[in-house]
Order: sequence, then structure tokens, then C-alpha cells
Amino acid sequence: MYRRCNGGVAANAWSFFAGWADLSTMRYVDWTAIMLYGHTMPFSSGEIALALVIQLGLCAGSGILFSYLILLITSQNLYFKGWLFSCSVFLMIYTISLLFRFEGTVPSPLKNVISYLIGASIYGLVLPQSLKALLPSGTKFSRIRARFLMPQPAAKRLNKDD
Repeated sequence: MYRRCNGGVAANAWSFFAGWADLSTMRYVDWTAIMLYGHTMPFSSGEIALALVIQLGLCAGSGILFSYLILLITSQNLYFKGWLFSCSVFLMIYTISLLFRFEGTVPSPLKNVISYLIGASIYGLVLPQSLKALLPSGTKFSRIRARFLMPQPAAKRLNKDD
């Protein structure tokens, strides 16, 4: 089961647990909802559901970006690179909310920031594992990287008679 877990699902599971256990006053989905709807909590069930879908889509998009970056760089120290990537993405998003002063997201208490960093770390460590699980068995990143960076031949011109 762990090999098939998505990084965004794991990070959101942590976020929901942290909110339930009072380790954080705002979950990832609440943060996304504030940016989507322009108002602070409470949110309706429909608003939370849509914010969760969009938040998981953002996680998937950053996972796709990570997979392309790994092909351009190297796959050595994959878990460290996944963790560093996820913490960088978190800090960029956090900086955007600071710059634009989204009401309800700033100022953020210490327990929220720690919870967000734990969630980003979970995402960054599950992301490489799920990326490895998507590869066919026995396939190495080096083979995919070579094929990805190798120039491809141009398509042949089609004749009208063909």
C-alpha cells in the first residue's frame, strides 16, 4: 500500500490529523480554500471538498514538475532531492501568502509552520517513492534520462499517394 500512496494524499492526511489533534490551527485544505474563496473559516463541506480536489491537483502538478526535473538532473540522493523540492515549494507558496497578505494565513503561529514543514517533508519523502512505483519493474532512471534527453528524429514527410 505504501508504494502506491501519493505524496499529496499523505501530506493532506497529516494535515487533517494535525488539525484534529490540535497540532495546527489551519490545514492545507483551509489554506487553499482561503486563496480560492477569499474569506476565512468556516467553510462549507462543498467548499472544503473542492479545495481538497484543487489542492491534490496542485500536489500532482508539482509532482510532475519534480519528475521532469529529476530526469534533467540526476536521480542520485532522490529522497533528499524530493524533500528539498517539497520544502522549496512550500516556502514559495508561504512567501506568496505573506507578500499578498491573504487574510487568515498570516501571521501564522509556530505550531502551524511546524505542521506545514512536517507535511511538506512527508510529501517530499513519499514523492520519490511513488515516482519509483510508477516505473516499470527493472527500469532505471538513467535509461529514461538517456531517452528523454536524446534528440528524436524528425517525422517523415507524407506523400499524397501514400
